[in-house]
Amino acid sequence: MTQFRYVTYYIVLALSLILPVKTYADDKQQSINNLGQLNGIALHCKYLALGQQIKQALVDNLPKERMLGELFDNSTNESFLEFIKQGSSCPAESAFTIQVNEAISTLEKAYNKQ
Repeated sequence: MTQFRYVTYYIVLALSLILPVKTYADDKQQSINNLGQLNGIALHCKYLALGQQIKQALVDNLPKERMLGELFDNSTNESFLEFIKQGSSCPAESAFTIQVNEAISTLEKAYNKQ
């Protein structure tokens, strides 16, 4: 029975160390997905300056890893196609700019916390 307690203790300890890391990674990935979704809308609506701002934020904050670029590209493509499929109308550029700036701020916080 004591051996079972030790095993249980170590499993709980390991999970408590792993779970916060997973959440942190999820926050990072979600911030990239959000910017990809916004970039798809920016492309469709021809908000080119905002698209450039989004890409610059990625260059400035993300580690240079292919997987992260692919995550952004996939999210952008899905968003662009979904926007067309739904027949959505473009948001007002001023309101969309606020949304983009908030998403960039979230990305910066996710990738710059230590």
